[in-house]
Amino acid sequence: MGNADSGAVKANSAAKADFGMIGLGVMGQNLVLNLVDHGITVVAFDPWPEARERFFGGVVAREQ
Repeated sequence: MGNADSGAVKANSAAKADFGMIGLGVMGQNLVLNLVDHGITVVAFDPWPEARERFFGGVVAREQ
């Protein structure tokens, strides 16, 4: 189920994933990051632009 290329979070509108998450609040964000850390390819969505920006901003800071 994992992906050898994972470990990074990327914005991609045509992604094929093992897991889908709707909602990037505290619980959704932690779940997505944990799955990615374990090699699972995840597609995530949140209807609130602020939540998406906060998520991707935190991921960028985490990877640096």
